[in-house]
Amino acid sequence: MAVLRYSNHYISVFLTPDKSSNSSCVLVVEIRHKRDHSPIARLVSGEAFASTEDASARGFELGKKWIDDRARK
Repeated sequence: MAVLRYSNHYISVFLTPDKSSNSSCVLVVEIRHKRDHSPIARLVSGEAFASTEDASARGFELGKKWIDDRARK
């Protein structure tokens, strides 16, 4: 699991095995406000990635976009 602090939130990126056999792993992004135990959002991506580094980078992009989109409202 990788964690990034961004705009007063914490973004956690997990890679879980894909049981549907569409790819080797499924990207799961959880967003917490500060260090709350429960996530305020959980994003799941069905994209395929060449490496775990690519998947983690994409997860942080998705998390940042989610936070930024809510900040504009």
